[in-house]
Amino acid sequence: MLRALIKRLAREESGMTLIELLVVSAILGILTSVATPSYLGFRDNANKTAASANVYAIVPDVEWYAFDNYAGSPASRDPDYNGSDAAYTGTNADTGYSDINASHDFMSILQSKYDPSVASSKYTWDPAGWSPAAGLTNATDYCVYTTVGQWYGAKHGPAGAITTGKTMNLGANGDCYAS
Repeated sequence: MLRALIKRLAREESGMTLIELLVVSAILGILTSVATPSYLGFRDNANKTAASANVYAIVPDVEWYAFDNYAGSPASRDPDYNGSDAAYTGTNADTGYSDINASHDFMSILQSKYDPSVASSKYTWDPAGWSPAAGLTNATDYCVYTTVGQWYGAKHGPAGAITTGKTMNLGANGDCYAS
């Protein structure tokens, strides 16, 4: 028997049989069919979490801006002070969240004054089709949202919750939420 085994090992057998190849292919197919949906689910959850985290990350900058941007704010604190306006006029007359003019937009102010990592291309501030809720103005209300993959992350105003969803809801009555 030992002699037969040695003879068999001495023969050159190369390659795989068709049965072995089919078994390996079947195993790979099963693993792929099980792993792919899990991977896609993980990626989708990661995008949802990232959209929410992006909005959560910008909120402190938005609130600091509102805190520093009031009528008569000292030039050293006023985030949109242009260096030439007198107290209570021009950029020094701004209050709250309203600060969009020809020389700069809200996101660029946040980036230059509060957080250099704020990428203005990642966020939409007071989007077209949106207006503040009844009784509020752009100085006291805002809408900001971001998109990651298919997911939106949104926040409406200083007291609003951060919402995430695959649909962005904007409206003239102050609607600004993801669902």
